[in-house]
Amino acid sequence: MSVNSVNNPSVGSQLSASVQQSQTSSSSQNVSSTVTARNQLNARLVANLDVSTNADGKSLSLLYRTAIDSINQILADQLNGGGDAQAASDGQSAQGAQQTPNILQQKMSEDNSPEGTSQRILSGALSFFSTYAKQHPELSQEEQAKNFVDIVRGGFEKGYAEAVDVLNGLKVFNGNIADEIKKTRDLVNKGFDDFVASMKPKTQSDAAAATS
Repeated sequence: MSVNSVNNPSVGSQLSASVQQSQTSSSSQNVSSTVTARNQLNARLVANLDVSTNADGKSLSLLYRTAIDSINQILADQLNGGGDAQAASDGQSAQGAQQTPNILQQKMSEDNSPEGTSQRILSGALSFFSTYAKQHPELSQEEQAKNFVDIVRGGFEKGYAEAVDVLNGLKVFNGNIADEIKKTRDLVNKGFDDFVASMKPKTQSDAAAATS
């Protein structure tokens, strides 16, 4: 059965039941407040999206949200031992859960094409590289870049899988939506690869080519 809108009563009931079950399970397993806040945010975001037509790139807004949240979480565990970074992430997630409608409006007004979405994800993820590099002065710049990209790529892939699971659950991960989500993933991974390549030591031939 195709889904025309997330606001469909049957879909809304399924989402509500799923979210309630997820929250109950999270409580019993002592999941952190960060994860709980992110789940609430995603549920509210999905409840406001008509992803069946991907109007205004709304499914890419979902991907952006889940990717950035997952990257923030994994960086919080890596930077500063998960202390101050985790506290900051908790505060951002809690604030985001209270401001979902505003976040949705902002994302709809931005470039939600695969190119625009991938650039925002890359910009957000790579902005923490200097912090990681300062914490690992024993590594070469290329090694720092490789290790850092492995970390943030893992966070992105987790967020990507989360968004795809939501869209598959709504039976809308097909056609144009699937194509744009997959294209965004390819662009993000290419951006990560290009970043690592830019940190490799330049050979003499590279330097000569750059000056010619």
